[in-house]
Amino acid sequence: MRALLLLPLLAACGAGSPAAPPRPVRPALSCEGPVPPPDRIVSSYDASAAWSSDAPTSELSREEDGAILNLRGGKRHEVTLAGRFSPGSFNLMRVELRCRRDMTLRVGVGSEGAGVGSPDFRHAYAGERYRFEFDLRAAEKAPSPFDSLVLIANPSGKEQEELDWSLLSVSLLERAPEHWLPLPGEPPRLIDLEGEARRGVGLSANAPITLSVDGGRRGGELCFALGPPPRMEGGGRVRVVVGGEERLTAALPAGGSPPWHGYRLPLPGGPCKVRFTLEGAPLASLEQPLFLPAGRAAPTVLLISSDTHRADALGGGLTPRLDALAARGVLFENCFSSSNNTLPSHDALMTGLDPAQTGVIDNQMRLSEEAYTLADRFAEAGYRTFAATSAKHMNDPWSGLGQGFDRFAYPDESREQPSTATLAMVERWLGDAQGDPLLLWVHLFDAHRPYDPPPEAARAEYGSGDPRDPALPEPPWPTPGPLEGIRDAAWVRALYRAQVGLLDQRLARLLDRPRIRAGWIAFTADHGESLGEQGIFWNHLGVYPAVLHVPLILAGPRVPEGRRIQAPVRQLDLAHTLAGLAGLAEPGGAELAGTDLARFWNRPDPRDVPRFALGSDGHAVSVTFGRWMLVVNLAVPKELGYTRDLPHEEPLALFDLEHDPLATHDLAAGEPERVARLGRALLEWLENARASFRDEHAEGGEGAATLAALGYASGERTGHEGVDMDLLRARLAPYLGE
Repeated sequence: MRALLLLPLLAACGAGSPAAPPRPVRPALSCEGPVPPPDRIVSSYDASAAWSSDAPTSELSREEDGAILNLRGGKRHEVTLAGRFSPGSFNLMRVELRCRRDMTLRVGVGSEGAGVGSPDFRHAYAGERYRFEFDLRAAEKAPSPFDSLVLIANPSGKEQEELDWSLLSVSLLERAPEHWLPLPGEPPRLIDLEGEARRGVGLSANAPITLSVDGGRRGGELCFALGPPPRMEGGGRVRVVVGGEERLTAALPAGGSPPWHGYRLPLPGGPCKVRFTLEGAPLASLEQPLFLPAGRAAPTVLLISSDTHRADALGGGLTPRLDALAARGVLFENCFSSSNNTLPSHDALMTGLDPAQTGVIDNQMRLSEEAYTLADRFAEAGYRTFAATSAKHMNDPWSGLGQGFDRFAYPDESREQPSTATLAMVERWLGDAQGDPLLLWVHLFDAHRPYDPPPEAARAEYGSGDPRDPALPEPPWPTPGPLEGIRDAAWVRALYRAQVGLLDQRLARLLDRPRIRAGWIAFTADHGESLGEQGIFWNHLGVYPAVLHVPLILAGPRVPEGRRIQAPVRQLDLAHTLAGLAGLAEPGGAELAGTDLARFWNRPDPRDVPRFALGSDGHAVSVTFGRWMLVVNLAVPKELGYTRDLPHEEPLALFDLEHDPLATHDLAAGEPERVARLGRALLEWLENARASFRDEHAEGGEGAATLAALGYASGERTGHEGVDMDLLRARLAPYLGE
């Protein structure tokens, strides 16, 4: 993540324009006073200590740097050191290890069933040496000493090979409170309080924070928020002094909802110094202060991504609010996503790079901080950047999608939440950002399975009749729990459409806000949903039109009204387009990847670009160019979903989408030259991809459990970016003459 500590005042319509209103700026922060050393070692134990293990093979050996405890065999190891460990004397465990096969590790203290575990999992890759740190602050509150340290190892990866690793050492440490959060002078990061994360730093009682602001001729406001430190008790109060005068004394929230309390302090014109002091508590969370100059411009950009929303789930009386939005803007009728999975598709949406370029090909991977995103671009230009998401696996530690955002919210308790909860958070945030330039991303999960609208809404879509009538034929799909007994696929499609209609109703309040209507609004989806196409029921598998074809609506200043564009476009080009509309795609500034969709209304005949798609775990690839779509299936996804058969039995298929929009008739046998041209394009795309923006997760832990509950699972990854290139070439060989 690029540090956003001191941002220049940027012109709204070109650098140096005297008429341009001033832009907000994030002042640099500095500490006053000493900060204690980060970590004090309380006790250390090397591999020769009296560790006990249930591993089938446990051998102690010696190397130049000390003792090594080698542990092999089995699918789970519990490695224990008995002793007497005093709570309150440590809050961090450091483990050094070497692994020969991929594995996960978690730790705890105390006897099984009565101990305290770290909330963190760590993933170790074969052939590497690691030094992991585990948060054990919960152990500080234990009423009596612990009798053991416990390390629990499990294999990771699809094959789940037996464990093979070595323990080098374990240390217990006491970390000073100041070092649980970034210090002033370090890049602020997202601080998560009960599912609402804000970018900020730690305010220590030992080291007040100061910043300097030039208020210009007219002054402005300093905007910030205070909260308790994560996983620690709050309390105390914060004093804010401006130019030597105390301007605010604020009680620090001790927790509860909302966990953050926001403030806006008027600042005078000219240079001034602001000082934050904490009393009565060791640590507080301070949202990165933002100086908002008087007379600033206040444009608004709203991006809505509706999870699992098919392109044909618009119009026809189903979505009157979205139809009204399209009527005052542009509806792109032929927009394709680049993935059938949530995180890869959203990464493409935010970066302008497809999954082969980001390297994020499934929901187990995290977008690395080296990527450059839509939020980064707007934050650099002085915008406030807010994101509210509706699925837990979208959280920033798991997804990496929080980079560039000042605020990032997600469900704290459940796996997903209805749009009502997400939009309530957005409404509260909009009150904080009145008069400020704002980029707002809202992710909504209503259209995703399990399809549970009010019964009357589903009945209105379905009509009369009994979808469980035993006289109906046995359905050709295994029935998931919520659909037990359903024999008519039309009922399930009615449930899906009813959910979309409910989403449309819930968006009305947000879309009708005057500041939202005056800005730019984009509505799209990460992917669609298969409702029986290609034999795939109630899931978004494969890279066929049912899953890739998504809605895209764009409205706002300089966007033509009532335009319907049938030319093929890519969802991933939206980030570049929004930056361009906001005047942020200027020479000399960092530019987002992708192309500008404005060319479709500025030019009479814009050139087509190929639209590539990569299925989760590389199970399928496709390319669409003009009316033609080539799909190559390479593996059966691990999460087959609700189908008895393979998603689509042919290994390779060619479709004419102009005459066959749902891709039901394979024309490959009669079009070998076209298959060859599109096949070469697929190979070139994958072979030239330079993915460098991904981090991988373990398959164990809370994040993986959340994904499994949502119907996602990870499969085997082979070849280039998970694609079995040898099999791909073999599929194409009959057409390439190889």
